[in-house]
Amino acid sequence: MAETDLCYISAQDALARFRRRSLSPVAYLEALIARADKVNPAINAYAETYYDEARDAAKRAEAAYMSGRARPLEGLPVAVKDIQRMKGKRRTQGSLVYKDHIDDHSDPMIERLEEAGAIFHARTTTPEFCLSGTCNSRLWGITRNPFNLEFGPGGSSGGSAAALAAGMTPIATGTDIGGSIRIPASSCGLVGYKPPHGRNPDGPLYDNASLQKGTYRLVFDVAGYFKAKGVKLPEPSFLNLVSLDFGVADVSQHYHVPLLASPWSYSTYRGS
Repeated sequence: MAETDLCYISAQDALARFRRRSLSPVAYLEALIARADKVNPAINAYAETYYDEARDAAKRAEAAYMSGRARPLEGLPVAVKDIQRMKGKRRTQGSLVYKDHIDDHSDPMIERLEEAGAIFHARTTTPEFCLSGTCNSRLWGITRNPFNLEFGPGGSSGGSAAALAAGMTPIATGTDIGGSIRIPASSCGLVGYKPPHGRNPDGPLYDNASLQKGTYRLVFDVAGYFKAKGVKLPEPSFLNLVSLDFGVADVSQHYHVPLLASPWSYSTYRGS
């Protein structure tokens, strides 16, 4: 099988070959790395790579298959969108504001993937704070569609979609409020899955049974958040606690109430 063909097998097929020992997790990872080295300079889907760590993990995965101790996703490379926390790794959210931010814990989804044996070999690009249907930022530049470099892959999970379509990874994570998985999947000829609301282990503040019609208040400690990130603020800070009062008129619908904040301004909107 040609190297390029190997890079386009499905995640399910790769795992089946690992179990049959007809494909080594080490060899598979090296094929994906070689593919990325060849095509990523043109499409710019990866923000960062963790190849040395991934190679070590692939060797451990190969030993696990040999000893019969392989977990469900043992040795499967997964590219992670630059919005999801990975302990000890940089997470910029595509913004110069967070270009040096290192997370001290991982998101539940990342923990679950890791516990199942997945290998994180790369970070994928995203527009700043995921607030665009295109995928470009001042920090990471422009991400391009591997099928036509004159076009983009969509956003905000554009780096993940471009990496998948280019054969650089068998699976990649994404996030979606207003189409951030679905738009890139459509633009790049892929299957993108947006989990049902509440399926993510982070979970909502209120479940369907406890959400009632009425007015609610969310209070965000904006000053405390930025101080914890090492941002120097004046005393007193321009923004301290920000309260959002919002109404729930239809309890059969989902209410996503994000706060987009800097030390000097904030905005919000209703997602679903």
